[in-house]
Amino acid sequence: MASKVTTSLLIPTLVLALIGRNSFAFAQGMKRSDNQKPSQSAFEPQKPPNGNGLKGTNLDPFGDALPAGALMRFGTDRFRHGGEIYSMAFSGDGKLLVTGNAGHGSLLRDASVVVWDALTGKRLRTWRGHAHVVRSVSFSPDNKWIAVVNGYGKLHVYDVASGNEPRQFDIESPEVGVFSPDGRTLLVSDRQNVRRWRLDNWEELELLRAHDKFRVSVASRG
Repeated sequence: MASKVTTSLLIPTLVLALIGRNSFAFAQGMKRSDNQKPSQSAFEPQKPPNGNGLKGTNLDPFGDALPAGALMRFGTDRFRHGGEIYSMAFSGDGKLLVTGNAGHGSLLRDASVVVWDALTGKRLRTWRGHAHVVRSVSFSPDNKWIAVVNGYGKLHVYDVASGNEPRQFDIESPEVGVFSPDGRTLLVSDRQNVRRWRLDNWEELELLRAHDKFRVSVASRG
């Protein structure tokens, strides 16, 4: 009988001891937490590190720059190209993606070309002012150049690394621009013709003519 009484007294005592111990630990934890500085919220505007050319610019949680005056962004700007995607191409190594859109704000200089990191969707380059549509985009075999045909009837060549535009050509009615598989020639379809340029000196080569009743196009095969 004494054994049963002793057991019945010990159990509540142990339970109270455990509760008291846990309460003390919780209180100590709360005290330590109060002394720690709160970590920056994922939705708070972040400042870019020094030396990235964006001093004083707020960043979203993905590390992308916010528009001027914006404090935060809900969602992400990655792989977001305004308007309708009219043309696109992957680089030969699959690391980059270039897209050209059809303008969504006006029919003058609204269309643009964007280069993306194909893995993360981060915007790397943007070239604007391509009339109402970007008809064609393509990478050179070495992934250093991008050829762009736009609604102005122009063929643009861009340097991916620097963002510069070394050459621009006026074409009567261009549709598609591509690089030859050996990387030596730039070609563009122009109604019933194909125009060609050497990339080492930008010399235009002999015009390739097709039948008068058919429009031609060009394609590159690596």
